[in-house]
Amino acid sequence: MKQELARKIIDYLARSGMCKDPTWLAGLKRRQWEQVIQWLDEGGLTLFWWNRCKTTGSEALVPAEVRAQLDRNLLDNALRVAAMAEEFDSINRRFEELGVRYVALKGFALIPAYFPDAALRTSYDYDYLVSPDSMERAAKALISVGYHRTPVRTAHHVKYAPVGWTACPPPGRDRLYSRQFRRTVELHPRLWNLESLGIRMALPEKPWERRQQRTSRGLRFYGLWEEDELTYQVLHVFWHILNCWCRLGSLFEIAYLLDQRAGDSVFWEQFWVHLGNYPPLPRLAGAVFQLAAGLFGAAVPEAVRTESLQSPPDSLALWVERYGRAAALNNFARDKHSSLFLLREFIEIGDEAAWRHVRGQRLFPLHLPGRTAKAPLGGVSAGLKSAWKQRVYIAERLAHHLKAAILYSWHSPRWKRMRGERRGTGATS
Repeated sequence: MKQELARKIIDYLARSGMCKDPTWLAGLKRRQWEQVIQWLDEGGLTLFWWNRCKTTGSEALVPAEVRAQLDRNLLDNALRVAAMAEEFDSINRRFEELGVRYVALKGFALIPAYFPDAALRTSYDYDYLVSPDSMERAAKALISVGYHRTPVRTAHHVKYAPVGWTACPPPGRDRLYSRQFRRTVELHPRLWNLESLGIRMALPEKPWERRQQRTSRGLRFYGLWEEDELTYQVLHVFWHILNCWCRLGSLFEIAYLLDQRAGDSVFWEQFWVHLGNYPPLPRLAGAVFQLAAGLFGAAVPEAVRTESLQSPPDSLALWVERYGRAAALNNFARDKHSSLFLLREFIEIGDEAAWRHVRGQRLFPLHLPGRTAKAPLGGVSAGLKSAWKQRVYIAERLAHHLKAAILYSWHSPRWKRMRGERRGTGATS
């Protein structure tokens, strides 16, 4: 979707005082509507956008068939959230019965601080931060309520899926909002592991020891201490930006929090004191706050505005202005150079060898995509079709990485020059 159209949608999603006249929606063609809905789906903002249209009396500007589709999605997601609430509660109760020290992340834990209504948020899994000594008990708890560990292996979490899941979700985009869409559970033993990206950064330790009992939609669970929770959300956005896929909805949630707590000076003072113990977290948070606020017109609290202007060096503010906002409109999926420029800001400037190694890994990953599963009953024809799809996929990924490398080489000299001019130094990346 064209950036101009994306920016108009963003303007309408901004806080109510920033909304512009939406009558231009009536002039969109059918193909443009398809692009808009797909773009909103990818960013996780469809239902909130549609709710904004309904509450501001603008739904008549949307074609009848699109209105019907969005109303169906809204209803389906409400049913989905109700089912998820039951699942979430059963997992939490089992954790507590087995003495698991857990903290719920994202999802219901973000309501209402980061999102106004759980029924407007699209969630596809349950995330938990679990103390290392509780991981075995957490696994036992999940198995006892019908989950099994998947073969997926990452450095950051262990994934579990329902046993014997056979329900088929509706075809097409409607499946994103269906209660039949499979929901997984992820167990995280730490906030994030940034060392795999070449970043040496101290992070708050043992956050489960500062956990708080919370309630949401009548559910009782343990959540992070408020300052730790915002730290996690900032790290979550940062991690996904660096990995070239960060849903725009994650930045919307941070902008929503900034707006809702604009007048809570005590919270912001405590938050910045908390971050001060873990450099360079203040720089990182300042950049994320500027990016989220600039996209969604958040009312930035005075303490945040002061600190975020002081904490990020000029090069980070420049990155937000020249690359961050445009890349965010594509969920950071269209290029690698913007993410690499941000990553360079957090790798020690003098460690050129480390930077070259990380940059090479990011531009040209050495691992191959996973092999396609063999069709159990399809015979030779199905096997050939599966192999062909695998080859096409590998070719597409190679083309993507090659294009990314070319774009990085094209933009890099310009970024070095702009960065050096803004900082008053020579080019360093």
